[in-house]
Amino acid sequence: MTEEMLFNQMHILRTLTCQAVSDVSEAQAEQIPAGFRNNIRWNLGHILVIQEFLLFRLCGEALALSDDYFRMFGRGTSPADWQLERPSIAELCSLLEDQTERVRTTFSGRLGEPARRPFVWRAGVELKTIGEILSFSLIHEGMHQGSISALKRVTEKADA
Repeated sequence: MTEEMLFNQMHILRTLTCQAVSDVSEAQAEQIPAGFRNNIRWNLGHILVIQEFLLFRLCGEALALSDDYFRMFGRGTSPADWQLERPSIAELCSLLEDQTERVRTTFSGRLGEPARRPFVWRAGVELKTIGEILSFSLIHEGMHQGSISALKRVTEKADA
């Protein structure tokens, strides 16, 4: 896959992610149905924070998100523990769109470079280059997009 194809896939996936929540109310975004650990807002913020961590932090670039975002949406966090003001769905989508452009601008021509720190994932999978990490971040986003779709279906039925 060429670099341009990977950046285009990222753009398409981000567009689909934000389209998936375009009709979600703020109240619906807060619901944590039985059987779920998080809500729609958390999944959206988690996509944002994890891509920021994987690409910008592990690759030695400046972060564009405050520590509050990492406290709210980082791995192992839960909306049940939130003490901070929640960003709206529109704010999160705006940040996601901005991040997509920052990734393209920052890492264009650099996907073959080694990350400052490799990313080690389950079962000892080690991602060493910026391109490997970017590709994985798209898989991660797709997984959470699936969670958002499931949460939408459940919360829509609860509201009906």
